[in-house]
Amino acid sequence: AKFQSEEAGNVCMTGTEEEILSAIHTLVSVLPANNEDDLSYDECGDDLNRLCEGLESFSGDTAAALALISDDGFYMEMKKAYAPSMVTAFIRLNGTTVGCVANRSESLENGEKTAEYGTELTAQGCEKAAEFVTFCDAFNIPVLTLVNTTGYKGCKCTEKKIAKAAARMTYAFANADVPKVTVMIGKANGTAGLSMNSKSIGADIVYAWKDASMSMMDAAPARAAASAPAPVQPTPAPAPAAAPVQAAAPAVSNAAPAYEYEDVSGDLELISVIAAAIAASEGKSAANGLVVRSIKRVSRRSWR
Repeated sequence: AKFQSEEAGNVCMTGTEEEILSAIHTLVSVLPANNEDDLSYDECGDDLNRLCEGLESFSGDTAAALALISDDGFYMEMKKAYAPSMVTAFIRLNGTTVGCVANRSESLENGEKTAEYGTELTAQGCEKAAEFVTFCDAFNIPVLTLVNTTGYKGCKCTEKKIAKAAARMTYAFANADVPKVTVMIGKANGTAGLSMNSKSIGADIVYAWKDASMSMMDAAPARAAASAPAPVQPTPAPAPAAAPVQAAAPAVSNAAPAYEYEDVSGDLELISVIAAAIAASEGKSAANGLVVRSIKRVSRRSWR
């Protein structure tokens, strides 16, 4: 079971007989009966307008962040032991089951870091996300994506399979015909950031935290590339001095027009923002006296 769950990714969870039976009961209760008749809906008794104090401290451990915004803290992660840098889980939001895909760079327990995974996409993580999104699409389950990635992991295993795996994940997001909401919580670099359910591949609504950054690559490798010596030319021609590379990636307000991110939202009110976005994508009116106060419209300059 350990190999199948951690290495092969063929097992969603492991545990005792009682734990597995309880998990099956919970999973069946939150899944729709089919793609048309959603019998899993439950009235939301939680306050959708509550503020998520301290949410910014969980930008690395997105599993904890998802549990914090979910109705009554409900959180059920699938394939937790396989490719842990990519979270695939179910939460409840406004009484509706929501499938979540998120980049996780660390795991926290009682405020202490217990594991670190990095912010790069892996081939296993992309395959895991693709299968989960396809499952959500089959059952008409909305998809929420939390993005914080700096690129693709540089290792031999990832190099072998990342092209096909990333393409499969991109296709799964683009092909899914369900409400798709994305929140940029950290970095979104290069094609890795675009593959994580960006606006350009079909996300209905994309938000970003005020400290999120977007660029083609991290500043350090960009500076290294800019300062690399030019190849020797037989008759070198004088060239204008290159503009210095910024020490940090562009801010959300400047990068949004280029990457088609629509709004900047305050992380404290993430629950109401996401619930309103999913309701709008489904053509429903917001319920339970939902009030969204923190959305700030970014200027919609066209990118040429």
